[in-house]
Amino acid sequence: MATVLSTIPRTRRRLSPRLVLCLLVLLLHSAVLAAGANILGIDIGNQYFKVAVVKRGKFEIVHNLHSKRKTPTAISFAEDVRSYGDDAVAQFAKKPEQVPMYFLPLLGANFTSEEDMTIGLPKNYYPYKLGYDADGRKAVAFTTITPDTSSLAPGEEADEKEEKFGTGMASEEVTGHLLAFARHLAELSDEDHMSAKGKGKVARGAQASEAVITVPSWASQRYRQAVLDAAEIAGFARTTLVHETTAAAVQRAVDVKFENSDSLLTLFVNIGAMQTEVCVVRYTKHVAAGNVTVPHVHVLGCAHTGKVAGHKIDLLIADRMAETFCEKNRKLCEGFRKSTRASAKLLKAANNAKHVLSANKEMVFQIESLYEDTDFKTPLARSELDEMIGKAGMETALQSTIQQALVNSNVSSISEVTEAEVVGGGWRVPRLHKVVADIVTPAELGQHLNGEEAIAFGAAMIGANSSKSFRVRKMWLTDTNSEHEYKMALSPLNPEGASVEGMNADWQRAQVLASKGHKLSWKKAVKLHVPFDLKLSIFEDDNLLETIDITGVEDALPKQQQKRKEIVDGALAADPNLELPSLADLPTV
Repeated sequence: MATVLSTIPRTRRRLSPRLVLCLLVLLLHSAVLAAGANILGIDIGNQYFKVAVVKRGKFEIVHNLHSKRKTPTAISFAEDVRSYGDDAVAQFAKKPEQVPMYFLPLLGANFTSEEDMTIGLPKNYYPYKLGYDADGRKAVAFTTITPDTSSLAPGEEADEKEEKFGTGMASEEVTGHLLAFARHLAELSDEDHMSAKGKGKVARGAQASEAVITVPSWASQRYRQAVLDAAEIAGFARTTLVHETTAAAVQRAVDVKFENSDSLLTLFVNIGAMQTEVCVVRYTKHVAAGNVTVPHVHVLGCAHTGKVAGHKIDLLIADRMAETFCEKNRKLCEGFRKSTRASAKLLKAANNAKHVLSANKEMVFQIESLYEDTDFKTPLARSELDEMIGKAGMETALQSTIQQALVNSNVSSISEVTEAEVVGGGWRVPRLHKVVADIVTPAELGQHLNGEEAIAFGAAMIGANSSKSFRVRKMWLTDTNSEHEYKMALSPLNPEGASVEGMNADWQRAQVLASKGHKLSWKKAVKLHVPFDLKLSIFEDDNLLETIDITGVEDALPKQQQKRKEIVDGALAADPNLELPSLADLPTV
């Protein structure tokens, strides 16, 4: 093979000091950008949240201040300094009304009155007072105990205390505090890494300004906007939302293998603390640019239920143990039922019992000094827990939700499913595991994912795939809107002036923009020919989302008519016998 040499003479040229300085600045700037290009994947659940960070080409789970990989979704405002996670949960037993937990259902919720406001959990365990803040937004109200000094003489101290309604904080603000803490943990984690790399030298970690946050697939538009508002409060410059189970499906795609076919159909069962979500996902091969084969993740459809949930199993155990305590201590029962501290101890022990029974068939449920210095101890078997789950209707609800997910995905039979994956905080419950395994048989109930961390890792993977700062395995993603229908309605903005050329004040137009099962990330072009200003109303499942006034049409109409007249006059001047259409030339909106 001939080698072509360049005939251009080589010359050596000294770079000016100014140019060298500019190049050094650019190189340093690029290094800073590369070091600071951290992307967070935040799986914000009702009971726990996990944070995965993408930095220097690696995916890692961020540890909290107690070196744990998951952090309770809890914030305490009981003291002058806020506390989060495990520290906040520790204060819940003392001042439960000042430690918001399980507050995510308030995001974007529409309540007709304060009586309707609820987080969906029993008041004897979560005695929150919900109301509205000064701006009229739904808020978690904190109760404060303030001495009544109105009738005291100078120098006299107050003996009695009066309970007063404290400061209200909107659910978006509470969530914003939590996301800011998650961001702080990620930056601390990176700072520790940089310090260790520098052999003890203090180095500032990269700022995490970009996040991919998970939301349920059934989340309304108001819920999604509330999460985006909370992320803005937390200081994130760019936020992407992704469905929880979709994130787990993306993480599964990292290791998916097409051995005997070009397509895999996977059933994902995401058992969370407050609800269960089931999605059907198809994996196929996709040939990208450069003739490179990458996986295509296509979420066909989802369904959810609030009857099956990990924390609701905790409540079942706590209620059963409370009944047993009352049977053994009848004189203490009335006060015990009213004690928030005893209820908090009971819930904590119930959650621990659920995890113990996932590995053991029986255990001893015991709490020291549960109430009035009275210890509580009783045996508890897994068979009893299975019985409680069955009586609560969780098995039936899970079965029907799986069937509904198949219907929403246009999958005719469960036999088409290749494999199933169980993720979420409640995946360890053996009874629920068996229900899923029995339904998908003979398909495999896979364990390819870390049930609790897959969603956070998947969210981080989506962020890295959308960024030019990281080189990761590329993949295609198609997600689906399984729960909501979106439509629009148009009507005259000024009905009294809308009667023009046969169009009267009653003129209206309605159109479905996106039906259930429609792909996400869609655009819809709607063209109209009307001579008046419009009022555009957008609905989500018949619930009004937003109203937009489209103005300027009436002001532009005379100009359009004058332009038409000039065109017509010019055409007639050129050909007096020209036949013109009788339709009015109306502007396009």
